[in-house]
Amino acid sequence: MSRQGTAVQSNEFTEAELMMRARGLAELAWKHREETEATRRIPRVVIDALFDSGLLRLGTSRRMGGLEGHPLTLVEVGRELSRGSAALGWLYGLTVGHQWYLSFMSERFQQEVRDSKPGLIVDSLVPAGQAEPADGGFLLSGHWKFVSGVEWCSWAGLAVVAKLPGRTEPEPLVMFVPADKLKIEDTWHTVGLRGTASNEIKLERVFVPLHRIFALARFAADGKPQGEVSEPGTLYKLPFMAMAAIQLCYPALGAAQRVLEEYAAWTKKRVRAYEHTAAKEAPYSQMTLADATVKWDAARALLLQYVRDAWEAAEAGREVPSPEERARMFGQRAFITRTCAELTNQLFLDSGAMSLFETSAMQALWRDVNAASMHMVLSRGDALTSLGRTQMGLPGHHFA
Repeated sequence: MSRQGTAVQSNEFTEAELMMRARGLAELAWKHREETEATRRIPRVVIDALFDSGLLRLGTSRRMGGLEGHPLTLVEVGRELSRGSAALGWLYGLTVGHQWYLSFMSERFQQEVRDSKPGLIVDSLVPAGQAEPADGGFLLSGHWKFVSGVEWCSWAGLAVVAKLPGRTEPEPLVMFVPADKLKIEDTWHTVGLRGTASNEIKLERVFVPLHRIFALARFAADGKPQGEVSEPGTLYKLPFMAMAAIQLCYPALGAAQRVLEEYAAWTKKRVRAYEHTAAKEAPYSQMTLADATVKWDAARALLLQYVRDAWEAAEAGREVPSPEERARMFGQRAFITRTCAELTNQLFLDSGAMSLFETSAMQALWRDVNAASMHMVLSRGDALTSLGRTQMGLPGHHFA
């Protein structure tokens, strides 16, 4: 996709072909939504279809067998997947984002990931473990929460603070562990995003060689590859937080799009109790839908402009944004997701008491959109405070 949103070739697939695959996968996930809610995980048939779709390779370089898609294509595919299932869009986004930053790691680890069995690349980036130095690496122990998609993963990146050989101080690191070394605890009993199965991991002295370790905080600050190869494409010149955090925005956007569709369909056939009048004739329902629609349009337009701005800056060689630019992007991400939550709440409140039942698609969507808006890198309070501080010449938030 070009900066203006026109179709473009993405390796062996056109954008139209990728979107068609995403649309089919979204409808498959929508068909299985009740099973997803009941079992607290996306059904295996949907996960396998995601693996077979090739969409998880959109953030991987062509050199490593990926599609190296334009980020506009990445987010539009994610939005379409999320229209069928916010949980599916969430898992897609995390893996695509992780595959992208693996391109800055050691060549050996990239090859291991490429050659391993199909699976998600998952992580938990809040340091919650201990790393004991060992010959050629570390012995990793700890307990990590919110590991979305862990039961379908091939690799898990787990955050810890430790000192690498040759460094003078400990620093935040991400250590990657193969799936067969993980002990998973089924704790994901939540209101929303149930299908992500974002369970917990425990490890006890699992060996992690040095080539599977990434100094993520250092990369977020300087944008410099830590592996042997620097990918030449513009996709790999985008700043870490701008690229990684945007993958968490479109689950709310895509699910909110489905909310608009479901509200309109339900209101067209709904008859109000007592008055026995058609809900579609009510001016307030018409205004509520129209208001929510233009809010959604604004959120999507901002998402696409966010990506265009980041791409143009990378092409111009501005690979490390200024503190105010980072804070502004943080504010935009928060605006996109909070707007989606607010318009969803508008429509849910006007959809009638039938939407309270667990069998209601509106109820599940309402829960998912709000849950997808609660991630720490999308926090409106932190985002707006950070932007205001930088505009006053003060340091911003570290998630910017």
